[in-house]
Amino acid sequence: MRTRCSRLIRILAAGYAAAASVSGATAEPASPPLTSIASQLTRSRTAGWDLVSLRTGVKQVVTLRASLPAGDRFAPPENRAVPTLTGALLDQGTSRQSKFSIAEKLEGVGAQISFSVESTLLQIRAKCLSKDLPLLLELLAEQLREPAFAAEEVEKSKRQWTGFLRRQMESTDFRASESFSLLLYPPGHPNRPEPAEAFIAAIQEVTPDQPRAFPAESHGPAPGTPPPAPAPPPPPPH
Repeated sequence: MRTRCSRLIRILAAGYAAAASVSGATAEPASPPLTSIASQLTRSRTAGWDLVSLRTGVKQVVTLRASLPAGDRFAPPENRAVPTLTGALLDQGTSRQSKFSIAEKLEGVGAQISFSVESTLLQIRAKCLSKDLPLLLELLAEQLREPAFAAEEVEKSKRQWTGFLRRQMESTDFRASESFSLLLYPPGHPNRPEPAEAFIAAIQEVTPDQPRAFPAESHGPAPGTPPPAPAPPPPPPH
C-alpha cells in the first residue's frame, strides 16, 4: 500500500505543477465553456497512473480528486462491509497523530480532505490554497500510509454505520430503490447492492484486524496500470 500511495501523492503533486505551468497571464481567466474543457486538459501518464489537470478561473486554489480500487466490490469474501469501514476510518487518526490534531491543522489553513467508498472505488477529495498544498499532501499521505485503525474507532464507526442504515431503512424511497435494484441486478453483478439487513449483520462481524489487513490485500505494491484492452473480435464471415 505504501508504494501505491507514494505514487499517488507524487502524481497529485505533479498534477498541480502541470496545471500551474499552464498559467502565464496575471488576469483571471473566465471559466471555459463545457464544450471546450476537453481541449484545455493536460493529460499525462505517470508511474502507470492517468493524471489529468485543468486550470480553472479560481486563482490560488487547488482541488484534487483521486481514486483507488478499494470499493465494496473488492471486499474480502468473508465480509462485505470491510471496505466501507476502512474508508470511514482513514480520517480517524494515524499512527503519528490523532484525528483532532489533523483536523486542527486542516482547519487552520482552511483545507479539506475527505474519503468515500463506492461500489468499486475509494474516492479521495481535497481542496486547499496553493500555498498550503505541501501540508495537504503531507497529511493525505500520512492518512493513506499510516492509518491508526484504533479498536475504539472501529467500534464507533460500526455503531454509526448501523444507525445510519437503520434510519435509511425507515425511508420508503430507500426500501423501494433497494428492492428495485435487487430485482434488476442478479447475484454477482457489480451493481447489485448488498441488502441493508445483510450489510448491518456484516458490520457487526468486522474486527479491528480486518480494516488493517484490507488495504495491503486490496492495493498491494502492484503499479496502477490497468490491464490491456481485449482484442477486437474477428469480423463475421461473409
